[in-house]
Amino acid sequence: MSPQPSARDRRRSWLFLLLEVLLIVLGVLLGMAANEWRVARGHRQQADQALRQIAGELRFNREQVDGVIEHHQALKDSLALLVGRQDVQGENIGHADLWKALSGGFRYPLIESTAWNLALQTGAVEHMDYGPATGLSRYYNFQSFYSAKLSVISNNVYTAVNMDADSADGLIRALHLLMGDIVINEERLIEQIDVIIPRLDELVPPEEAEPDPAP
Repeated sequence: MSPQPSARDRRRSWLFLLLEVLLIVLGVLLGMAANEWRVARGHRQQADQALRQIAGELRFNREQVDGVIEHHQALKDSLALLVGRQDVQGENIGHADLWKALSGGFRYPLIESTAWNLALQTGAVEHMDYGPATGLSRYYNFQSFYSAKLSVISNNVYTAVNMDADSADGLIRALHLLMGDIVINEERLIEQIDVIIPRLDELVPPEEAEPDPAP
């Protein structure tokens, strides 16, 4: 007949069992924490990459707007002269005068929102900090508003240079107001981009280009 374990041995067995359970629980918790850390790190990397792409997109958009704003200001000034001739001199501005003022045409900048739309579709925006995500959302909403106005003004300019009416008084005034609004929006876009890009560069510095291999 085997000897009965002593109270001390029983306490030691329970202690070892408890210790084994605690180690198992600790291992599970550590594994879960490590998995959560890896997931969070992946989300952070996804958000950072999206922010870098958006910063590059904003730089491109700024170049596009900067390349047309001077021309649009000149177009606005030409229309202002026609409005002045109407108001001050009482002239009846005809199609030929309007066509001459618009002879330089309207320049349509290529405004991109691909990087922002991709960040929305992939869920990268959900992993960005609240401040940058909110600021970018406001900017792109304003950019969409500007793009819609581009379509309006370009259609009206096309109509103006192809119309057959002898008098274009009302259209001149409408185009002058639209061009003034376009220029103001372009100035605001540039101002906003110039504020946003440095902030994005602080959050996620641009990736350095790899040096060319030695010959």
